[in-house]
Amino acid sequence: MEITLEQVLKIGILKNAAILAGKEGLKNKITGVTVLGEEGSSLLNLKPGEIVITSCNDIKNDVEKQIHLMQELQQKQVAGVILFYLGYVIKRLDARIIGICDKLEIPLICPPNETQVSYAAVMNDIISLLMRK
Repeated sequence: MEITLEQVLKIGILKNAAILAGKEGLKNKITGVTVLGEEGSSLLNLKPGEIVITSCNDIKNDVEKQIHLMQELQQKQVAGVILFYLGYVIKRLDARIIGICDKLEIPLICPPNETQVSYAAVMNDIISLLMRK
C-alpha cells in the first residue's frame, strides 16, 4: 500500500506544518525521505517520490538559485519539499518561489518553528509511516 504526502501531514510533527505552496501535489506518492546537502550535492541521488528536507542554507540569499532548485526537484519527480528554519535561514520567502511551486505542483511545507523540531524527528515520523505501510 502506498502513502501520500497528504497522509504524512496528518502525523507527528508535520500535522502542525504550514503548506506554503503546491497544494495540488498533496496526493503525490511517497517512496522515501532525504536531506538535501550543501550545493545540491545529493540531487544526483534523488529518486522519484522522495520528500526532500532542506533549509536552502547555501542558497538562502539567491532567489534565482532557489527557483532553479525547485525546477530540478520537479524534474527528479520528488513528492514534496520540507523547508526548515523559514524566517531564520531564509528570512522571507520570495513570492516567485511560491509561484513556481504552485505551477510545478511541488508541495512546499514548513514545519512549525518549535525548538524540538529537527530534521531527524521529521525523518523518523515519515520513515515510521512508510514502514507501517
